[in-house]
Amino acid sequence: MFGQNKALTEKVAMQSEMIEAHSNNLLAIRTNVGYIEFTPGGEIIDANQLFLSLTGYTASEIKGAHHLMPIR
Repeated sequence: MFGQNKALTEKVAMQSEMIEAHSNNLLAIRTNVGYIEFTPGGEIIDANQLFLSLTGYTASEIKGAHHLMPIR
């Protein structure tokens, strides 16, 4: 029984480390790459400042718009 608990504890710790690593990777992408996020239907729900600077849009102009909106 105790061996199973130890194995489970180790598995949870490993998964926590993986989640942290993925979170750090996503943070690096979001801060260093022009990033835009869509719903499955193509509605824009978020974009980072780099994307907005590159395209000339403001957040209020693109949030809720469809991803096929023209790029300036």
